[in-house]
Amino acid sequence: MDQIRAREATPLPQLIVSLLTYWTSPTAAHGITLEAVPPNVAVGNDVLLHAHNVPIDVYTLSWYKIIDRVKINMAYYKKHWHSIYYEHRYAGMIEMFFNKSLLIKNVSKDDPGDYGIAVAFSDQSTDLVNVKFHVYYPVTTPSIQVNKTIDKTLTSVFLKCLSIDINISIHWFFKGQKSEDHK
Repeated sequence: MDQIRAREATPLPQLIVSLLTYWTSPTAAHGITLEAVPPNVAVGNDVLLHAHNVPIDVYTLSWYKIIDRVKINMAYYKKHWHSIYYEHRYAGMIEMFFNKSLLIKNVSKDDPGDYGIAVAFSDQSTDLVNVKFHVYYPVTTPSIQVNKTIDKTLTSVFLKCLSIDINISIHWFFKGQKSEDHK
């Protein structure tokens, strides 16, 4: 009877170990965060994926892009060699700094999405952190056409915003208030 009770009691220590592993996860312990600067970038500009609070005991760190739920590696840092390596297809398009931040140069319409780092520490713990940024097309500066009509009792000004861009919306403000659309 005592042997049966002992066998039934063994899962409890395993559960405690599992919970302790979960509660002391690397994400909570290391506090690494990523920030896209700027979070919304125009096509042709650069974006910095800034890594904050990266501890000095990083053994390896790799940047990746998530495409269709698959992690595509881009760049690696290895402490042992104090070196940064780039995947061939990203060479020249990105630059990884020794503070572990990543610069994506000359952003294209195909670049927005989820990026992340996989970090391995000297104590064999790991951390995964993700960041996202958005890409938009820059809008050309519109020109304003002014037509002034003077009548004996009324002076009116007609403003027309001209732009070569399509699928944009134009909002007018008068004395700090948004004007209603008049067509």
